[in-house]
Amino acid sequence: MFSVRKSAPESIAPVAEVLTPPEELRKQRLQKIAIATVLALLLAATAWTVWHFVHAAGVEEAAIAAGDTGRPADVEVALGTLGEGEMPGLRARLLAMDALAGVRPIDEVAAALERVPEDEEHLSERLKAETYLRLAEGEPAAAQSVAGRLIAIGTYAAETANAKSLAAFANGDLGTAANEARGATSVHPEAPRYAAQLALSLSLSGDADGALAALDAVAAPEAPAIALARARTLARARREGAAEAAAAAKASEAATPTERAWATLVEAWVAAVAGDHAQARETAAAALESPPPGDSLFRWRAAEVLLRAGDAEAARSAVAGLSGPTPDPSLAGLVAAGLAVAAGDGSAAIEALGRVPAIPAALVLVARAQELAGDAEAARAAWARAAEAAGWEAEAFAGRAALELAEDEPEAAAGFARQSLEADPEHPAHVPVAVAALLAVDADDEALRVASAATEARPEDPRLLRAKADAHLAKAQWAEALEALRGAVEQGATGAALQAKLGEAARQVGEEEAAVRAFEAALEEKPDQPLALVGLFRMHVEAHRLDEAAELQERIDEEDLDRGRDTEVAPLVIDPDEVRRVVTRFLVDWGAGLGGTRYVIRSTRRRALRREASLRGAIAELYLQGELYRPAVGMFGQVIRLRGDRLQAQLGKAYAHALDGRNNLASLALQAAVDAAPPDEEGGESPATSQPRYLVTRGRVELNLGRVPSARRFAERALAAEPGNTAAHLLLAQATIRMRRDPTDELRAAIAYPRPQPLAWALLADRLGPTEEGCRLAERYLDATNRNAAEADAMERLRERCAEREEE
Repeated sequence: MFSVRKSAPESIAPVAEVLTPPEELRKQRLQKIAIATVLALLLAATAWTVWHFVHAAGVEEAAIAAGDTGRPADVEVALGTLGEGEMPGLRARLLAMDALAGVRPIDEVAAALERVPEDEEHLSERLKAETYLRLAEGEPAAAQSVAGRLIAIGTYAAETANAKSLAAFANGDLGTAANEARGATSVHPEAPRYAAQLALSLSLSGDADGALAALDAVAAPEAPAIALARARTLARARREGAAEAAAAAKASEAATPTERAWATLVEAWVAAVAGDHAQARETAAAALESPPPGDSLFRWRAAEVLLRAGDAEAARSAVAGLSGPTPDPSLAGLVAAGLAVAAGDGSAAIEALGRVPAIPAALVLVARAQELAGDAEAARAAWARAAEAAGWEAEAFAGRAALELAEDEPEAAAGFARQSLEADPEHPAHVPVAVAALLAVDADDEALRVASAATEARPEDPRLLRAKADAHLAKAQWAEALEALRGAVEQGATGAALQAKLGEAARQVGEEEAAVRAFEAALEEKPDQPLALVGLFRMHVEAHRLDEAAELQERIDEEDLDRGRDTEVAPLVIDPDEVRRVVTRFLVDWGAGLGGTRYVIRSTRRRALRREASLRGAIAELYLQGELYRPAVGMFGQVIRLRGDRLQAQLGKAYAHALDGRNNLASLALQAAVDAAPPDEEGGESPATSQPRYLVTRGRVELNLGRVPSARRFAERALAAEPGNTAAHLLLAQATIRMRRDPTDELRAAIAYPRPQPLAWALLADRLGPTEEGCRLAERYLDATNRNAAEADAMERLRERCAEREEE
């Protein structure tokens, strides 16, 4: 009926959330924000710190790489690591390096330098930048002053040492330059830029081996700086390989404009030393088109190269305006001395060399200067000392050979020439000297072998072609000489002596037009060139261009020819006695008459001509022209006594007697001429009877006897035997006058060259009267004859009338 129910006690429901007071909520939010901010700040600081160290390391690495190599590309990379306004001192220094390399304007560097703060933090980089800037501006003393404040410590100690080395180098303090460069290479032993600077400092100090060792220590021999330093060192020491090293430097894409300019100059330097002067001049000019900024050494070296290449004017221009210190003070003295030698001022050259050490280049210039000053012994001593230096033997021995040639010591010259050839058998500047020396001792075959071998190696060198031509000339191989001389001209050789030789060779092989052109070219350049004067004069005489010959004869200085051989045209020798023979022939063919006898008589007093019958015969012919018939007879007699041409002498005597109106004596002389030339066959006629002079003389005797038709027949027979015979034309003219006809045509034929008849001048002048031609002919007649000549009075009167006409 009743039940019992158990009931559990009621439980409290669980709490879904705890309600936080608003104040607490705000507090919690602030705490979270603070924690997040701190964490963000810590993260940012960590990131900045990491970035800073990475960036700084990147800047440092890039800047060091740029300093090690000096490549503009590496400099550009280093500049790219710098932020806007960051590290202005480093930026300025990098820009200044580019300026020295020739790839950045100096103005840009100067502007960057102005933005560098003048505080301790930026001092070192600022000083380096200013040092480089002053060097690029060509102010080495200012650069040295700035560099003196630098201390090589810290991250960029090597660059600091390099800056100090460059400044010392530019001022000629090569010891300091080398020491500072060693400091740079001790920090960065593989840096091409620093090793190159050390090598150049050692090279300019004279330690070529040390310089090359410094370059060999670098593991990057292909680097442009290393290749260029090697080229400059080898060139200065006159060792092989300089040209190849310079070419390697130029071929590198990484080469700077400064390095390319120097490499080009080294190529010119090597060419000049090798004797390739044309190439040296051209290459040096190309190098000077873009000279390295502020580098005075470059311009001094270019001047030295140009002097060696024979262009003194370009050398003077290259160093114009240079002043102040230079890396090689001796080079300035060498250039000054070279310019003085080029100007022929030995004293000035010796004075300039007084401050130059006794290096081989200086000794060579001393020798040349002493030669100019006339001190052969001092020159010999200098050449001997120069020959002791490696690489200078060929030049020194060749110079000594040239000196001995000038001092007329051919045997000694030949000995030194052979020594020069042993050192360098193909040098185009030395081989010609050797050939000349060998020719001077009559070693013609040896000279030709030397010249031929050198020309084979350098077939286009004009100096070697000229030397080969000289060897052929000495052997009278005219055709071969002419070919070589023409080759020299084609290769640009010039000079009056060259053209004179060419003309003589052409004359000897019968190329008359070529000979005349060459002789005229020689005289255009040098109006008194002896070989050209004599050669062209001879050609005019032989071709009967006697008016042209007359102009040249007045210019031939026979006293100068007597003084000795013309070394300009050696081995050809102008024989003064042969010149007198040619002049004598000219005087006779020109109709000089008595005006020419004095010259020929003086010539007969010379030892070699004293007993020369042909000169006595020429005097006799001149007496005939001068109407001195009896002296002419006597002179023809001397020809016979000197065993000259007896037939022509007897015919000359006969003609003189006939002109003098002594017909019997003329007939006797004609018979003597017949006796002097017996007939070839028994019963035949004597060859004398067909001689033009025999026929003219017979005609003259007939005219003297009044037998005009007979005289004309003999004259016509003479002209048939010798067309143009002026004596026969004169005979015809006089016969025509006897016949009361116009003799003008015959008179004009009688005054034609060769051997115009002075009497024909007078007869024609008398007919022409005081005209320009008449007056000229009258003067020629009076110059050729004496005052007792047949027409002298008439010509004197005509001369007076000519003077009156001129006054009017």
